[in-house]
Parts: sequence; structure tokens; C-alpha cells
Amino acid sequence: MGLPQSAGVAGNAVCDRRLRGGGDRRTRCGGLWRTAGGCAAVGHRDVSRGGGRDGRLGQPLCEAAEPGAAGAIPFAAKTANFLSSPRHNPLAVLQVEGLAKRYGEVLGLRDLTVKVDEGECLVLLGRNGAGKTTALRCMAGVLLPSAGTVRVDGINAADDPAAVRALVGLMPEVPGLYERMSARAYLDHFGAIYGLEPLLRRRRIDELLETFELTDAGDRWLGTFSKGMRQKVALIRATLHRPRLVLADEPTSALDPDSARRAWIYLKDLQKDGCGLVICTHSMEEAEHMAGEIGIMSDGRALAVGSLDKLRRRSGLKRRRVMRELPTLQDIYLSIVGNLGSNHDGLAETRTA
Repeated sequence: MGLPQSAGVAGNAVCDRRLRGGGDRRTRCGGLWRTAGGCAAVGHRDVSRGGGRDGRLGQPLCEAAEPGAAGAIPFAAKTANFLSSPRHNPLAVLQVEGLAKRYGEVLGLRDLTVKVDEGECLVLLGRNGAGKTTALRCMAGVLLPSAGTVRVDGINAADDPAAVRALVGLMPEVPGLYERMSARAYLDHFGAIYGLEPLLRRRRIDELLETFELTDAGDRWLGTFSKGMRQKVALIRATLHRPRLVLADEPTSALDPDSARRAWIYLKDLQKDGCGLVICTHSMEEAEHMAGEIGIMSDGRALAVGSLDKLRRRSGLKRRRVMRELPTLQDIYLSIVGNLGSNHDGLAETRTA
């Protein structure tokens, strides 16, 4: 039995993926269904999850009713991604190893290695041209790296880029919206591409338009939207299908303080639901608030990656003298990239006096 029409593109891309774990290739499923009693595989093929590091097949992933059981609904139509459950997917959401990208004679990205687990946020900091956007595009599977590997939920982006794109929500710095469509029609269009059922995507669109205070503007052409409104629509588009991984390039750069606060609360909620986040921002305050780990980049290289405490030790900065405060992320960043200079203690005293 194949996937029903309602499961759509995202259903095929996600559910027909190769599950990996323990070093061997898993069997492929024809789709997953949620039922009142749990999950069931569509078709005759088995679906298994890795049970450990010894390479053995684990217990069946889908243990419950037949596909036609009462209450069964398409996997792609569920608000929560079943595969995001830690019980069923022990893999990291994102694993990047030795990633490099060359543009002619220029190395835009050099030997980047990072990992993002479920519900974690990695913030990339760096000046313009540091390689942050190139890294995001490679992670999303829309740019082919020159070297290295990207795995999302264990899937190698080079082996199955369509499956990776189905699991990722990419929010570029420049949204690139369809200006002669209304916001509601535009989001509905992308919801259909993601494989969301009509009722579900309309409900989700209404909820998110309300969250970002765009309900009254929902039927206006996107060409009439301000820069901040466009950025809100781009964030909704990137997260409409509840992806496993959200990659956001300057997600609040055009937003007013209240709208930015709403956006960060929304991203935090996604994080609590198990979504992995990779965010590029120039706001040190936002980075400190969001990040579990921070990557400081310069000239295509990751100079340092780690928690704020780890980077604080790496920077060599001591406690501030006046109020005994720890150095801020901005102090740490400037110290690591080499721009802080010898008068950082004086700057700290000025800010804390």
C-alpha cells in the first residue's frame, strides 16, 4: 500500500528515508500512521530502530494497529513529528563534520564541525563574510559542500538531500517572498508543499498569523508588507511543518523589540518540543538568551565552539573589577576574534559604573 494523497511530499520524503543507527542501513518504510494505540507501518515492510551500538536491529518502531484502524490519520498531518521522540530517535538532530565550501579560489567555509541535539540551540556569531550563511545553506541541503558531511536525523544530505530538506526549516536573511500573493495564500502554498492536510495547515496558519500579529494583514499582498512583516512571514513559512531542525539567518534583524520578543518566545517553544535550532545573529543579548552552544566564526573558520562558560574560560577574560561581573558574550567574542584590545577592563568599568 502506498502513501495516500493527503500525506503529500513531506510524508514521502520523511517516511521513505533510510533509518540509520549502529553503523548499518535500516529497512525502509512506506509511511507511518498515528493511531489511537500508537503507530503502524503502511505496507508490508518492517520499520526498525537501532537498538544500540552493536548494529543489531532494535524493536519494531511501529508496534500498534493496522493502517486502517479506527482513528488512524496520516503521519504528515500530525502537528508533532513522531520521529522527534527521543524514545524512537536517539540520533543527534544535526551532525556536521569537516564541512568546507570553496568558491573558486576562495574558501568560504573551512573544516566546520558542530553537533546539535534535540531541543538544543547553536548560535553562530561572526562579522559579515565569516561563513555563517554558507554554513546554514550547506546544513539545509541547498548548497553542496566541497568537503565534509552533514547529517540531519542521521540522514546524509549528500545521499538524500530531499529527505533532509523535508526535515529542515530554512529562514534566509532575505526572505524572497512571492509579492503578488497574499500572506495566507503564500503560506497555504508552502503548507501543501510540506504535505500538510488542508484543514491542518489552515488552522496552523491562522494560529501563527495571530501569534505574530498578522491576522488583519493575512489577505494583503506580500508586496505591501514592511520589512519586519516579511520577516515574520518568512519565520512562519520555515516552521509551518514543525521541522526537526530550524536554520535561521538573522531572524529578528528587522523586528521591533516587542515582535523580536515574540519571535524568540516562539523559537524557545519549538526548542522545548524537541526541535534543534541553528541561529545566526549579531545580537549578543539574544545569543546569550537562546544558545546552549555558541560558535564564533571568522574567515570561514570556527575559532571556538562551546557553552558560554567554556568560551568564557577560552577567552581568558577575568571577572570585572567594579561589580565583580563575569565578562559578557560581547567581551568574549571581541577577545576571541582579536578586536577587544588592551583597554577592555576600562570598557567594562565604564559599562558597569
